[in-house]
Amino acid sequence: MGNKVSAIIRGKVHGNTMKHITKDRFNDIEIPLPDIRIQREIIKKISEEQIFIEANKKLIAIYVEKIKEN
Repeated sequence: MGNKVSAIIRGKVHGNTMKHITKDRFNDIEIPLPDIRIQREIIKKISEEQIFIEANKKLIAIYVEKIKEN
């Protein structure tokens, strides 16, 4: 999917050395989205990861305090 969007963008840019794209051309690009079911699965996985990250941040804070105490 990403390669398809990149190809569309490459077809709309101009310039030899430094590529440019106008706002209007950029706004005309339709970016395909995954099916809503897949989007929900992605959100669920990200939410689970965020819970795991927050728990690890708390654990790190606990150990930082323990290190300071010693």
